[in-house]
Amino acid sequence: MDIAAYFERIGYENSANKLDLDTLTEVLQHQMRTVPFENLSMHCGEAMNLDLETTFDHIVRKKRGGWCLQVNHLLYWALTEMGFETTMLGGYVYIVPVNKYSKEMIHLLVQVTISDRNYIVDAAFGGSCQMWEPLELASGTDTRHIHSTVPLREKQKDLKRTMDIEAYFERIGYQNSRNKLDLQTLTEILQHQIRAVPFENLNIHCGDPMELSLEAIFDQIVRKKRGGWCLQVNHLLYWALTKMGFETTMLGGYVFNAPANKYSTGMIHLLVQVTISDRNYIVDAGFGRSYQMWEPLELASGKDQPQVSAIFRLTEENGTWYLDQIRREQYIPNQEFVNSDLLEKSEYRKIYSFTLEPRTIEDFESMNIYLQTSPASVFTSKSFCSLQTPEGVHCLVGSTLTYRRFSYKDNIDLVEFKSLKEEEIEDVLKTIFGVSLEKKLVPKHGDRFFTI
Repeated sequence: MDIAAYFERIGYENSANKLDLDTLTEVLQHQMRTVPFENLSMHCGEAMNLDLETTFDHIVRKKRGGWCLQVNHLLYWALTEMGFETTMLGGYVYIVPVNKYSKEMIHLLVQVTISDRNYIVDAAFGGSCQMWEPLELASGTDTRHIHSTVPLREKQKDLKRTMDIEAYFERIGYQNSRNKLDLQTLTEILQHQIRAVPFENLNIHCGDPMELSLEAIFDQIVRKKRGGWCLQVNHLLYWALTKMGFETTMLGGYVFNAPANKYSTGMIHLLVQVTISDRNYIVDAGFGRSYQMWEPLELASGKDQPQVSAIFRLTEENGTWYLDQIRREQYIPNQEFVNSDLLEKSEYRKIYSFTLEPRTIEDFESMNIYLQTSPASVFTSKSFCSLQTPEGVHCLVGSTLTYRRFSYKDNIDLVEFKSLKEEEIEDVLKTIFGVSLEKKLVPKHGDRFFTI
């Protein structure tokens, strides 16, 4: 392995003897402009090898690139070979959708010491996140580059404002007893939340992540008066009920996929069990649309539990519970939408399954990422917002607005449709759903199965 061959590969012709910051900067910039940050080997059926000789052959002789474990390994070798005082370090990459750092050390970077000052050099993060110059190891210092300002911090600071239960009550408009831990209070909390907090996935279609940390969820739903999907709105509900003093258990569910006629293989739904006077109830504020329960469901197998929105039934088989729904007929006055793919066609509808195994929010992290990034996910296929009212439910899917009035006559639901123009959507979100977005929404109505 020849350092001169490395210099030739990166096109570096300046002094190899001056071990100063200028030289370090030039080597970093030459490498990142000639050696791609890439993972193409794995998609060609080849291994991404880690040993230095293979890395040198791959990048220098074959003029390829690599990922951090390869290109920064090569950079570490080259700087050490030149005579710089170097230290190999390991990093934990920040995962935006879950608002936390990776549990495993998955990134390699290099520390270089020059005249008693320490610098971080990293030629392998790529994209617009790539540093262009060494970063001085000084906490809180903004290092200005051509393409961005990079603040170097010792650790990420979480949202500092206190999560106040009174702020939650104000958000959902609840003004009744905080002290009576009975079924009536539980029902009122559930109903206030589902009528104030939309079931929605608009962040995905505004280019923002659906975060899972409780602090981020509280900030989004309570302070910014937004909604969220089940992993967010039910996480908040679980926190609020626990804070009030209810005996709560977080559970995980497997959603029924009607076209495939089976339940999801991944645990993609969060729900809450509440125990009151030795009786267990299921509460769920995060399924939305016409499938949303309006009252807690007693955990009793085979019992029909009529509600305004529908009849719900829980059934237990060998430790697994199944939630089903018996629906009404529906009347659609606008004949243009009678065959809409948004309409539920079944009178008897399976919703999800679950067990009583206690869960933590960490159990949902991988699915939280998958649901907002996979092309196979309904959440990336469709933008939606759903909010319950005292008589029914509003839904916005893509640019199609619907309102379902439950049992408007003779045990029949009335379902009204309206196609919105793009310029109408922002106002509809504000006036009907109480949602004001900080970024532009790109409405989407893809081909994944999703009914209202």
